[in-house]
Amino acid sequence: MRALSLLLGQSRLRHLRLRLLFLLVLLFILIVCSVYHFRVDIFGSDNEKFYILESLSMSTRGEEKKHQTVLIEVVPQLMSNRKRSIEKLFWEHVSLDTLVRYKYYAVGVYRKTKYLTKDFIVGGTYPTPFDGIDETMSWRNHVDDRVAWITIPVRDDGRVYYCLTIYDSGYGFNILTDIEDNQDWVESYESVEQLYHTKKKELGL
Repeated sequence: MRALSLLLGQSRLRHLRLRLLFLLVLLFILIVCSVYHFRVDIFGSDNEKFYILESLSMSTRGEEKKHQTVLIEVVPQLMSNRKRSIEKLFWEHVSLDTLVRYKYYAVGVYRKTKYLTKDFIVGGTYPTPFDGIDETMSWRNHVDDRVAWITIPVRDDGRVYYCLTIYDSGYGFNILTDIEDNQDWVESYESVEQLYHTKKKELGL
């Protein structure tokens, strides 16, 4: 009986060790996957590569307006990191002369995906059908790829508004995105020059 009890005890111990080993391996895999998924948030990375997909200028009643659509490759998952990354990208590449020229300036930012690339042209044809059905390139297929929207309208008296929307990331999972979790910021400045120099200083540029 003692020998049988000893064997049973050893068998249970081996079983517990195997379960513990399995849990440790599973935990390790989860940590590695999490670090990879949030690598941009953890280690940081600048958007050195970006593409201007669209750039439209128009004049209405003598007022110049401009809209650009930009595609980026590096997108943080956490909202605070995403906001800083987008603002840094924008203010690093926009000039004061450009902002002064336009009465309304807007930039839409999208993430690069399998279907949304630098070759995207509205009305063009996807290399492979979108969702296996739609072959025609259209912005309606890329609502979940939106990252941010920046608008800078200038009033007749010179006062300017800096409006920023950061779209919910769903922590990198489209199924978790929620339009109600988008975040908006609106700031008011006495002039375009004040806005420009304030943001440059704020971002350390």
